[in-house]
Amino acid sequence: MSSNFLDIPLLSKEFLERILRQTTLPTDPPAPPSQEAQPSQPQQAPPQKRCPICRHKLQLADMTCRCGLRHCGTHRLPETHSCTFDHKAHDRKVLETQVVRCVADKLKEDRI
Repeated sequence: MSSNFLDIPLLSKEFLERILRQTTLPTDPPAPPSQEAQPSQPQQAPPQKRCPICRHKLQLADMTCRCGLRHCGTHRLPETHSCTFDHKAHDRKVLETQVVRCVADKLKEDRI
């Protein structure tokens, strides 16, 4: 018997099936971790510790601007940190709602 290397099957069907069962290719993206395992609390950003302009360390007394950022004492004013909040429109809206219009009564013509 002459043994021809073309006559020998390289991989048997059982061997291929076993390999396919052991290794699976990812067809779908990995599933996100279950939400039940994690407590359902909103994600809070860590408190800002430095001024975004000069990187000066912020103190407890430094206030938060209406644009949502905290700045040092030097950059606390809207003009110094290029504030994106429209203070002028906000103040006009507040004046329209809070200030009561004072209108004088008209004089009756028979009094004159």
